[in-house]
Amino acid sequence: MILPDEERPFQSIAGNASHLDQAKAIGPATEQLCQCLFEQEGRVGQRRLWGIVSLAKRYPAH
Repeated sequence: MILPDEERPFQSIAGNASHLDQAKAIGPATEQLCQCLFEQEGRVGQRRLWGIVSLAKRYPAH
């Protein structure tokens, strides 16, 4: 379900800075994906962003 822009609660990018920093540490594609999720879906995409970042804890690069 995609909410119309006028119905989305505002969430600043500063509130997600640590998660976006973690996404950047994973790699540039992950950073770009998380940034796009947040820009397009706002607070709704925040949970997806957290899920993507948390995968790095369970599945390290090696």
